[in-house]
Amino acid sequence: MIDPLNISQAQAWDGAEGSRWTEDEERYDGSTAAHAAHLLRAAAIRPDDRVLDIGCGCGRTTREAAAVAARGNALGVD
Repeated sequence: MIDPLNISQAQAWDGAEGSRWTEDEERYDGSTAAHAAHLLRAAAIRPDDRVLDIGCGCGRTTREAAAVAARGNALGVD
């Protein structure tokens, strides 16, 4: 296991902050759904692509990109 460089942020995501995001996942994803479709279409992801999704929130766009890049991969960071 790799120790996180930002201990306080890691603790927040493993605690109340992470819980809040998972509890409100549908609301967050819903607020970006209209934009996500345009983003993914503009990205023109292909099956062998490697995708880096920066600011992925709860990971919906990362999962959608991974489904298209089935022989490649997708990594989401927030």
